[in-house]
Amino acid sequence: MKYKMVVSDFDDTLVGDDLTIKQDLVQTINEYERRGGKFFICTGRMFASIRKIALKAGLKGQISATQGALIADIETGEHIVENVFNMDTLVWLLKYLEDRNVYIHCYDVSDNILSNDYNDYSVLYQKFCREEIKSQNVKLSQYVLENNIKILKILVMDTEENISKLYNEIKDIKNDEISYSISKPFIFEAVMKNASKANSIEYWSKKYNINKEDVIAIGDSLNDYTMLEYAGMPVAVENAMQQVKDIAKFITKSNKDNGVKYAIETLCLKGK
Repeated sequence: MKYKMVVSDFDDTLVGDDLTIKQDLVQTINEYERRGGKFFICTGRMFASIRKIALKAGLKGQISATQGALIADIETGEHIVENVFNMDTLVWLLKYLEDRNVYIHCYDVSDNILSNDYNDYSVLYQKFCREEIKSQNVKLSQYVLENNIKILKILVMDTEENISKLYNEIKDIKNDEISYSISKPFIFEAVMKNASKANSIEYWSKKYNINKEDVIAIGDSLNDYTMLEYAGMPVAVENAMQQVKDIAKFITKSNKDNGVKYAIETLCLKGK
């Protein structure tokens, strides 16, 4: 096969609205791996959330979670790579966001979601992620510092207008330390610079001695941008944001039409 590794985003790429990995897609992944390929999921979700779905589908191997900040084993749950915020940077960013009165929550290395607020955004995210958000009685900046909490990712939810404004205000501040992205129009995310999805692909490429020219990356949103830039074959699903389509070399079917399956079959199994 021409492409030895396929890395796919999860939400709005690998799955539809039901968040279920279809069995015919699993069969295609299994056939790809039987022929010697490596398949990985690279997602902004926390590991506990994506692991349940992957186990139910029968997938094995490793997953990159929390926007590339964590790489862990599906079957054992072992954390293999943890890229956490250094405390000074973490406290600075949380205070910056707290001053703007936006909804914030953080993901720690123990797979907890921490927030100092509980509102409609909390309810929406719990429904989406199917994981509980633990509310604190003090500001997050104070809580993580006093308890020395190791944080993998920070997430902000607000209106599309406010998220766009926040991103444009902050994207050039401390960007040698922090990687900022927008995963959905109403969701802003931040991880340490060494925790991007592209870095996860680079880790696996080195581990399995695979050149980036032999890597397919499939995504839909701006938080997938770095991994599509890294891959030799960047692929966008039909429902992807235009900025993602602009750097793609191949546009596959939409997430609702099993676009990842179509991409693997077309680019790998059929040898086109």
